[in-house]
Amino acid sequence: SGAPHGVQFNYHAGVLAEYKFMNRLGIAPEILFSAQGGNQHIADYNVGEIIKNAVDVKWQTNYINVPVMLKLYLNDQLSIDLGPQFGFNVSSKMKLDTDNVESSEDNKSMTKAFDFAVGAGLTYDITSNIFVQARYTMSVTSTFEEMKSTMKIPVDARNGVGQISVGFKF
Repeated sequence: SGAPHGVQFNYHAGVLAEYKFMNRLGIAPEILFSAQGGNQHIADYNVGEIIKNAVDVKWQTNYINVPVMLKLYLNDQLSIDLGPQFGFNVSSKMKLDTDNVESSEDNKSMTKAFDFAVGAGLTYDITSNIFVQARYTMSVTSTFEEMKSTMKIPVDARNGVGQISVGFKF
């Protein structure tokens, strides 16, 4: 695929509330379903005594994320957003592609149930009802538990998620 190594394009959807206090400050708690994941190429993959040449791994980790963004309004339309995100793993799957054989397995037992991250971004109000956002969120905690198989699972892997959102305010 055309994505750079490690990058995976997914989707997110959710709801948010926005509370403005003082003149230029606000807070926006959100609840999002976020399909996350990444790709990894492992050159020497072994299963028991059998050594495969290489394997491509696709991680699909889905979360219910609860970001709480502090908003600094630069003007009536543009804000800088910064805050913590609390993530709860819903599912985790791993797809392997090696020697022209594809397999898939549930990986939830090796994925941490909770993910703490910090996000930063911008929100632009196109109208009083329609907005666009760009945000990058980086996990402080690692995504996976200790390695529990012959896979070279990236135990120190962390979720790093770029999001572009379009939304509607009621």
